[in-house]
Amino acid sequence: MFSHGRIIKFVTLILAIGLLGGCTPPPPPTVNIEPSAPLVTIQVGGTIPLAANVTGGGATLTFKWTATGGSLTPTDIPAVTYIAPTLPGSYSVSVAVTGKGGTTVKSIMVNVVAPPATPIPTPLPTATPAPTPTLAPTLTPAPTPHIVVGVGSPSSWKPSFCDDKCGGSNGRSSININLVPGRTNNAIEVSYDVKNAGYVVITKNINPKVLSGTTGMSFFYRGSGAPNTIEFKLMLRYPGDNDDTTYGILWNGATDTGDKWTLIEVPYTDFTCWWPAPNCQKHGDRLDLTMVLRMDFAISNKPDRGDMAGSGKVAFDDILGLR
Repeated sequence: MFSHGRIIKFVTLILAIGLLGGCTPPPPPTVNIEPSAPLVTIQVGGTIPLAANVTGGGATLTFKWTATGGSLTPTDIPAVTYIAPTLPGSYSVSVAVTGKGGTTVKSIMVNVVAPPATPIPTPLPTATPAPTPTLAPTLTPAPTPHIVVGVGSPSSWKPSFCDDKCGGSNGRSSININLVPGRTNNAIEVSYDVKNAGYVVITKNINPKVLSGTTGMSFFYRGSGAPNTIEFKLMLRYPGDNDDTTYGILWNGATDTGDKWTLIEVPYTDFTCWWPAPNCQKHGDRLDLTMVLRMDFAISNKPDRGDMAGSGKVAFDDILGLR
């Protein structure tokens, strides 16, 4: 038989084992973001509702939403609205949910793209005025774009690329160019594989006379694949300079349009001098159209701007001068 003292010690041991067995902390909450697609695509400035579906974590939960670009409203409840930035690119949206078992962070990628191309309306025929003793003043027609650079054949474009020896890393970027059906006739298509910080380029010689009287340039493009930066450049040779001066403009993460034609219009005042530095210091952002010798399109990978190294295709068509 157990003595009274032994019974008390035995019961105390059982209670201690029971209490130790009950000290396992609860798991952190399980979190999923709706929509659940790995990559959500919206237009610049657009909005999309997001919701955090939570399992576990107890009755009291706190939420904190963040994004690498754009904004969220509100930021501390399960269901929020994401507002895309005005710059195309890929952005991460995350929610941190804290509950009884700790904090769980869940993220999705949002691909922000440029808006689809705006169709150019067909001008209405000019009405013949009815005979009248006093003639109505003749309306001045609105300025219309004109083709300044024909797409031509692939051989009229010079391809080039950057590998790990000229600023890229993780291997060599590659490029291939072909003619494909365009918006009106043919388009020049660039098939690319750009590595981290690499780029590919197509260059075409142009006669500066075709730019006379223009105030800017426009072009249509469509693309698919890894989102990277599009660069549009004009190369000039000023008298007395030993090398060309490059003026350009770029759009980050703009290559992927869902394979839909997109219109880009650029006044010359938006171009800035890129290189070489001594020429830019001498000429500033003054773009003398009579000195233009070449133009090129480049597809470059800029990881700090949200670009994603990889392969894709971009076609260019209807390269026009604006008046």
